[in-house]
Amino acid sequence: MSTVMGLTASVLEELDLRPGRRVLDVGTGAGVTAAVACHICGDTTVVTLDRDPNVAVAARRGSALSGSGPLW
Repeated sequence: MSTVMGLTASVLEELDLRPGRRVLDVGTGAGVTAAVACHICGDTTVVTLDRDPNVAVAARRGSALSGSGPLW
């Protein structure tokens, strides 16, 4: 997912996310896409993964610090 917020928002809009939908986010990055998907769909229906464990850990920490978002 692009780090450009406008593009991220456009892609998320195209997905037509709704509560209860299942989402697979490949390439966690900063975790913004997964956090938005969790907010809309629910955090039990969103899975995000990254091949670099350091990226996933950093996204998890950022999400926990913000007080919202997925807990991977």
